[in-house]
Amino acid sequence: MKNLEKGARTSSRSLPQVSRVFVRFLQRKFLHRRNVTKVQRHLHSEKQCDQGAKASSLRKAARPPKIVCMQAATDLIEPIERATLAAVSPQALHELPGWLLPLDTGTVGRAKSAVPLRHTADNAQADLVHRMEQHYRARGMQASFRLPDVPSFDAMRLALRDKGYRPEQPTLVQIAKVAAMRAVTAQLAAQVDSAPDAGWASVFLGEGFDPVDGASRVETLSKASGTVFVSVREAGHTIAAAAGAFSHGWASVHGMRTAQAHRGRGLAARVLAGIADTALRKGLDDVFLQVQEDNTSALVLYRRAGFQTAWKYVYWRVPPTKGCAADGC
Repeated sequence: MKNLEKGARTSSRSLPQVSRVFVRFLQRKFLHRRNVTKVQRHLHSEKQCDQGAKASSLRKAARPPKIVCMQAATDLIEPIERATLAAVSPQALHELPGWLLPLDTGTVGRAKSAVPLRHTADNAQADLVHRMEQHYRARGMQASFRLPDVPSFDAMRLALRDKGYRPEQPTLVQIAKVAAMRAVTAQLAAQVDSAPDAGWASVFLGEGFDPVDGASRVETLSKASGTVFVSVREAGHTIAAAAGAFSHGWASVHGMRTAQAHRGRGLAARVLAGIADTALRKGLDDVFLQVQEDNTSALVLYRRAGFQTAWKYVYWRVPPTKGCAADGC
């Protein structure tokens, strides 16, 4: 790069005025790109390759991009996936080359679904399915997979479908700058505690939430090291809650919940602000979260907080009625 810039400077003297202007433009562009952070590089590339959804996604905040630039996210994938599993704290975590294999008996899908650390074809070979199935089966568990929605995984998806797996729960991995997330509200940030209490847990068990799933999520999020527990309280009652985690160079948001009777008041934004304040004190600049693609109200909030989609994944599971994959249990 230095040689290119040096050559451009020396040769520009003999060029016509239009050419010299173009050379200076290139010089400024190269110098600017050196100072762009990894997240900014990703977002810039995403805007370039998200040709199909750019206009509509700008007009409609609740509608996530239909086309996401997957290759631009390569340097983000492994730290985000490792940070995800650090936050949901599965009962056991094993690894195969290029894959994380969490094992858990709770209801949190991320804590018990195999996930790739690279979104490349060499990491998505169909024969890996049988190998990972055997790994889970040897530990008395049915395998499930969390696969990115990219063409390089087409063969693996076909292999899973042939074995009786079906896709469900499309989910977006979204990233933002912590400072932007903090600016989402001018209201007082939510209270942040280093340990969960009964009030925080009660939001997950409240009206409108599955109590079994809620109890499992409370247990899962409470086990992780270094997690903070964020809540909004009124008149002695906790009415909004989430967990914030910090590892592998990222802050992350988990378990966002608002009591049914108190929605639409901006409480979730205060929860995000509480997590952002903690992240800033820890010196972290970047934050991620995961949200189901059909959760339109959450997507509106997250877009206001500066989040953009890095990639999309889908769970592949054997339907409960089948009990086992096609090749047996």
